[in-house]
Amino acid sequence: MRSLRLLLLLGTLAFAARLAPASTVYFYVGNDFQYADNSAGAWASTSEYITGWFTVAAPLPANSLLNLTPLDWSLSDGLHTLDPSTLNVDSFALTIFTDANADFSNWSFLAAETGSGVDGTSGMTLATIAFPGMVQDLSSGVFADGASTAFNLNSPGVWSSTTIPEPGTLALAASGAILLLAGLRKRRRES
Repeated sequence: MRSLRLLLLLGTLAFAARLAPASTVYFYVGNDFQYADNSAGAWASTSEYITGWFTVAAPLPANSLLNLTPLDWSLSDGLHTLDPSTLNVDSFALTIFTDANADFSNWSFLAAETGSGVDGTSGMTLATIAFPGMVQDLSSGVFADGASTAFNLNSPGVWSSTTIPEPGTLALAASGAILLLAGLRKRRRES
C-alpha cells in the first residue's frame, strides 16, 4: 500500500511538472567588433562585443517568424547596456525566425535610446542582426560631432537557451521531495 502511495505521489509530481509553464531565456554572445571608430567621442573598441538576452513565457516554436514582446530583455556591448529600465528607450525590435529544430536561423534584436547623456552622448543604439545580405553586430553612440561606432560584419555570434521552472513547479517538487524523505525516514524507523 505504501509503495502504491509513493508511486502515486511521484506520478502526480511528474505530471504536474510537465503541465507547469516554464519561462525560457535566450542568450546571445557576439564576436569581437572588427571595426571601431571613436572619432566623435570615446565609445567602444575592437575588444568589446554585443551580448543580449530575452525571456519569453515558453520555448519558441519551430519553423516560425516571430515578432516578440519579451517578458524581459537586455542588450550590451560590455560598456553600455540598454534594458527596460533605461529611461529613454524609444526603439525596440525583436524578430526571430526559427528553423525545423527551433534554432534561430535569422534575427533582429535592436534597442535605441535618446537623450541619455551617457558618456556625453545624446543617444545610443545596440543591435545584432542576421538576415541574408545583412549580418551585423552594432554599437553606436551619437555625440555632438557625429556618431562613434563599433561593429562586425558577416560574423554572427551564437544563441543558447535555458528553461526556468516557474516557482510553483519548484515548490511542488520540493514538497514532494520532503514527503518522500519523510516517508523513507519513517520506513527506516519501522525496520
